[in-house]
Amino acid sequence: MRRHPQGSLIAASVAGVTRRGFALGALGLATTGLGACSLGRSAVQKLTNDKCPKIRVLGDAREISVFRPGPSGGVDLVYEARLTARGRGCSMLGGHQASGGPEILDAGVKLTVVADRAPAARISKVKIPYFVAAVAPDNTVVGKRVFELEADFGGGRRVTLEEAASARIPLYFSKDQSIYKIVVGFQLTPRQLAYNRQRRNF
Repeated sequence: MRRHPQGSLIAASVAGVTRRGFALGALGLATTGLGACSLGRSAVQKLTNDKCPKIRVLGDAREISVFRPGPSGGVDLVYEARLTARGRGCSMLGGHQASGGPEILDAGVKLTVVADRAPAARISKVKIPYFVAAVAPDNTVVGKRVFELEADFGGGRRVTLEEAASARIPLYFSKDQSIYKIVVGFQLTPRQLAYNRQRRNF
């Protein structure tokens, strides 16, 4: 079984993933508010939750800390954020038999992000990058898409944001939908990833 370390999943990228939800080869991803284009499949079969892919938040990517250069060569914290996620149902898209292609699983995920602005930070809005990835039964990353979530602090220090995303997964590996996984997390730089791991070790 091939396993992908957390750092490689954060960096993974798969060609053929488009912003508007097309499943071009590997995976189609879309967020709420982005018009999902038709895949030419006419019927939808809703599945019970136990048949849906498991939702996982990548351990090293569940938090993000953003710094800026400070006085005397140091750094100042701008904001920190934490992410949680849960499934919001899934369904099979019908009409695939006529085209001879694989069955398509449409799985939804709801993300909640709590962001805290540092006391000394003067910025009012930030864009927080996060990813949604699909992982096959052998732990191969079959598709990944990075999105941005805008946090508007206004005059406050904390803001809670909710985002809905969906993934369309061709079932090449297995027709058992429940053994696939949807993995989410913040899209981190190498320094941010190292910072998270260092904090976790203390």
